[in-house]
Amino acid sequence: MGRFKEARSIFEEAFATEPNNPAGYMLKAIADVELGRDDDARAEAAEVLRLSPHYSLATWQQAYPLKDPVLQGRWRTDLRKAGLK
Repeated sequence: MGRFKEARSIFEEAFATEPNNPAGYMLKAIADVELGRDDDARAEAAEVLRLSPHYSLATWQQAYPLKDPVLQGRWRTDLRKAGLK
């Protein structure tokens, strides 16, 4: 729906109680890229890797399969732009 600013706020609230959950940082990284906040996206990606050093986009795709292949590709591109591989 393109409401990434609102989504990012929700992600922050939802994951505030789970600061060691890499998924929260990953979702915030996607929102940051979509909002043009590339430096913030890279910081979120760094937190993903700090919490989960062996993280990969292949793992992400298996853990979070999306029914919409276009959206899956867009988010994968966002995560790459944030610095994840």
